[in-house]
Amino acid sequence: QNGRPTGLTQLGGLVSPDGEFGQPIDAQSVAARDLKSQYQDEAILGIDKAWGPEWVTGAKVTVRKLQAAIDDVCDTGKLQDKYAAEGGDPDSLLPPGCIIFNPGKTNTFDVPNVDGGYTRVKMSREDWGFTEGAKRKYAALDLYAEHPYDGKWWARLDYTFARSYGNTEGQVKSDIGQTDVSKTQDWDAATLMEYSSGLLANNRRHQIKFNGAYSFNTEWTVGATVQILSGTPKSCLGYYYNGDDPIGYGSSYHICNSMPSPPGAAGNEPWTKRLDVALSWRPAFADHKLNFSVNAFNLFNERKERQSEYVYEDSPYSVANNYGMGNYFETPRFVRLSASYD
Repeated sequence: QNGRPTGLTQLGGLVSPDGEFGQPIDAQSVAARDLKSQYQDEAILGIDKAWGPEWVTGAKVTVRKLQAAIDDVCDTGKLQDKYAAEGGDPDSLLPPGCIIFNPGKTNTFDVPNVDGGYTRVKMSREDWGFTEGAKRKYAALDLYAEHPYDGKWWARLDYTFARSYGNTEGQVKSDIGQTDVSKTQDWDAATLMEYSSGLLANNRRHQIKFNGAYSFNTEWTVGATVQILSGTPKSCLGYYYNGDDPIGYGSSYHICNSMPSPPGAAGNEPWTKRLDVALSWRPAFADHKLNFSVNAFNLFNERKERQSEYVYEDSPYSVANNYGMGNYFETPRFVRLSASYD
């Protein structure tokens, strides 16, 4: 009737993996009343030095520190526990399945009542069961040397030494490909965040980049780009101690074979090396405004993995067949032909 099946018999109670059943979102209770915006502090100190007209060198130090993050927490029964500890009736509350908050900060929530209205509950980091808040520290040293274009050639060499450490990569979780903005599985419950501090998924200790171009004459120019990157950290996400699964998330804890396994403890992805080359022709008969070019990307067709599978188990004590296998690889070699008119 009206597009809905009739004559059906319900087999059991309602089931939802996130505690929601398609009902409209209650805007007042979906997030903390005093939710703070996500931000970080940043300090940059750099210097550039020209060595005559032919060479310029420079160095830059960058430091960033996360001050506030936004994510969701789904262990909302803790709201009822806090209310009960204050002398209230926990059964009078109807908390949502997940709620947006500032990990590690004290937030105040309007929790729906069973009989209508709201009860205000203040939750600290300890009330949720977390031992620390969201943290991310990034530090980098950038060095470069450049030969400005002098009508014949140009070149630049960059080197970056960096470290990104903490328990919060950002608003997504790239190590498992989760793109739910500010609603990742991180911070859903305290057990998920045990041993979560380590080298973050976007950490690359070394980056070397070279760009250069050489003009044979006013018509023909050849260029090249070289990029050499150290691998990102690996993770091993398994079941909780002794194959337990206290919150029903499966192989998602920083526990590997019943041993603590913080990010990066499983090693690193391999180094990658890529060479791109280009050839450009600007014919004189078109006043050098017409440009024909050919670009070859990843000339040597390196196909190393950029990220592997980090989920360790299919079920307790059963190692996943694809654990450690590559999920994402370097883009294979391809060639691009183009024409443009300035």
